[in-house]
Amino acid sequence: MKKLKKIASMLLTAIIITGGLSACKKNNDDDRNREERDLSIPTIDWEAADANTVWDEVNSRGNSIGNSNNRGLSAIQGEWIYYIANNNQIFKVRINGTENTLVCGDYCLWISVIDEWVYYSSLYGGIYKIKTDSDEWTEIIEDLAGYVNVVGDWIYYSNGSDEGKLYKIKTDGTERTKLNDDESEYIGVVDDWIYYSNIEGENDNWEIYKIRTDGSEREMVSEDNSEYITIVNNWVYYVNDGDEDDMRIYKINTTGLGKTKINDDISSCINVDGDWVYYCNLDDGGKIYRIRTDGTERMKLNNDDSEYINITGNWIYYSNFSVINPETNGATIYRMRPDGSDRQAVR
Repeated sequence: MKKLKKIASMLLTAIIITGGLSACKKNNDDDRNREERDLSIPTIDWEAADANTVWDEVNSRGNSIGNSNNRGLSAIQGEWIYYIANNNQIFKVRINGTENTLVCGDYCLWISVIDEWVYYSSLYGGIYKIKTDSDEWTEIIEDLAGYVNVVGDWIYYSNGSDEGKLYKIKTDGTERTKLNDDESEYIGVVDDWIYYSNIEGENDNWEIYKIRTDGSEREMVSEDNSEYITIVNNWVYYVNDGDEDDMRIYKINTTGLGKTKINDDISSCINVDGDWVYYCNLDDGGKIYRIRTDGTERMKLNNDDSEYINITGNWIYYSNFSVINPETNGATIYRMRPDGSDRQAVR
């Protein structure tokens, strides 16, 4: 399956998806979304879980790898969830659902939050940061940036202004450094390694590579045609878009050993949280499912035509193409609990 793999094309596609052309995908027919969750899944007291869960007051990493490789629609720090609303502006809301507040009026993707700053990639180009509690705003770099990972004092990204090559830059805008010559996507930074999908070989496969954060020791992890990679507990999870394993979910150890198939559904937009893999099941109209990382307990969570799963706090944020937003003529941003309960549209 051929895919648009340049950041410039992806950002243009994002504008189209959130704008006029996405209305052609689905009609606004919410009647078929009744009883969206699998009622066999037991629920928990999520409000109590919110109250009893302690989130990091100051992040050392701006967002999870899984979220960053699903367009970075939402992130959490302390008592606040930051998310991209239907108009692609950034809002923040307290974990208890109060004080929903506009943070940034730009056209944003790939958000991260560290300390007093929200970082994002503008759909018009450039990486920026804005204060979490004021309108103080700074341009970091003009590059067309995708798959942004903010870790400590560094920002790692695929540079669409240089054919998708892997770059890093300090959060203060200094020490911009090119790290490879690969067309790199689905980036995940773990310790001093960067994992990414790299177009390679005669078949134009997106193989998994890793490279040190200083650009040394580049090596292949898997030759599978891979997308939506995320790394959890020394395992790389990915969608294998090969001819024989068309878009099934696999995992492989970061050493390149122990390749394991997890499901048999045609899958996209995977994300991993704890022992669960969440994914959009294209065999079932893009509805969100979850399955254990060992391949057991497969469960359906909603009835929406869904994309871009972001796991933030005790919520899943996602794009819902079953409900077209009348203002943008594009997908509506929804959220639900990790068991499929409390499904609701966001601002």
